[in-house]
Amino acid sequence: MRRNWAARLRQGTIEGLAAVTLENERLRVTVLPGKGGDVVEFLHKPTDTDLVWLTPRGLRDPREHLQGAPDDVAPFIDHYEGGWQDVFPNGGAPSEYRGARLAQHGEVAGLPWECAVVADSPEEVAVRLSVRTRRLPYRMEKVVRLRSGTAALEIEARATNESGLPLHAMWGQHIVYGLPFLRPGGRIRLPDGVTVIPHETPIAPGGRRVKAGGPWRWPVVPADGGRRGGPERGARARPAERHRLPHRLRRRLVRDHRRGRLPGGVGRHAPALPVDVAGAGRHHGVPLVGSGVHGRS
Repeated sequence: MRRNWAARLRQGTIEGLAAVTLENERLRVTVLPGKGGDVVEFLHKPTDTDLVWLTPRGLRDPREHLQGAPDDVAPFIDHYEGGWQDVFPNGGAPSEYRGARLAQHGEVAGLPWECAVVADSPEEVAVRLSVRTRRLPYRMEKVVRLRSGTAALEIEARATNESGLPLHAMWGQHIVYGLPFLRPGGRIRLPDGVTVIPHETPIAPGGRRVKAGGPWRWPVVPADGGRRGGPERGARARPAERHRLPHRLRRRLVRDHRRGRLPGGVGRHAPALPVDVAGAGRHHGVPLVGSGVHGRS
């Protein structure tokens, strides 16, 4: 008989894609191994608040969508349902590396991942997701875990270079918050010392808020066409707690939400690597914030 109390796990399909739901007394989180390991539900049950935002067109199965005019941007945009994606081995605009053409936001968000249950007890549930990239010789693996009684999702992740050659890669988190959690007056908090690397050209219809060039050191970021040498108004952020692997969306998230604050709740700690935060933009009018790690393996 399927357990319906404490920590529990359910496997099924959504729009024909493999899905797994991890749930406890406080959270319900739905992940899509069938499409990039995307998180499409992150529900705080006591307040009935789902933190993710989903596009109006909803979820599309990449296998059933014919490409009308394939390009380096369409693979991500055509199948983008919102939520939370891993971005690897590159992020942002399309690029080329060692002769391999890499599309916008990399490969893994559009690939099906293997999924195996590694824990299923009233105390905790966990699944292991894994995938191999096709353009570069990487294997990615992450364990998603939810313990009974907690409001924290734990993610332990790693990427392995399976070749004998040193390679560079970018690993980012493409996260979109939505209503009712995100609303006017919310604040984004990031740790001090973050490196801000703007896009070479503006990508938002209204132009850019951050001056081109850099890299800039958060929290002081020059405004584009604004005050000489001064920081953009509102560019300073309150220090956040130390971010580390595994990811933890802590109880503070809910507490800060109730106080009208939006914390920078997800990040990666990489002591030897520079960390960059993707330039803020908007998709269908919703603020978009991402974080990434650049490194060499």
